[in-house]
Amino acid sequence: MTCRVVRASDQKSDATETFDERAHELLKKYLHLEQLIEEFFQLVNYCYPKCVKKQRGKTKAGCCARNYYIFHPVYLHSPAVRLFQLMRTAKYGIPTNTEATLSDGYQACNYHEPTGCILNDYKSPLCISFFCDKGIKWLQKKHKITFDAGNIQKLMYDILMDKITDKEYSELELRLQANLTKIKEAQ
Repeated sequence: MTCRVVRASDQKSDATETFDERAHELLKKYLHLEQLIEEFFQLVNYCYPKCVKKQRGKTKAGCCARNYYIFHPVYLHSPAVRLFQLMRTAKYGIPTNTEATLSDGYQACNYHEPTGCILNDYKSPLCISFFCDKGIKWLQKKHKITFDAGNIQKLMYDILMDKITDKEYSELELRLQANLTKIKEAQ
């Protein structure tokens, strides 16, 4: 499959890149787990009412204080990461929200709006796995769920870098599904 690659730093690029089936397969796996994590956070419903909504007047969310959607250059050699970025840009465009600031003076992520992130998918491993310490403690206390953001982030990067074993992938998928079930049963 040949796709036109447009990078935020070079919007006029006419470069083309061919992505093999493995890059597509890795991206599909990533998006599947991302959907489970996103559903988990929506059901938990901690971030918006506890953080974003309470801080009216400006675009706010303590966890979105930087452009964490940008991949560190060390990951850019991965075809799946480049395909991920291409597909996100094709779906959401290059972010234009450069005026949003947080209460501590940091600029909010360019994909962040007053009601939260505009990305429904194609969130970076750092974005999709992050949960603040207060949220992690609340989740443990209320639902007896241990959320290891660092490990989830690492495994999500490993998917895109083609460094995760089938066993690790299955274990993460089962753990996420078990957490989803636990939250659904508590409602």
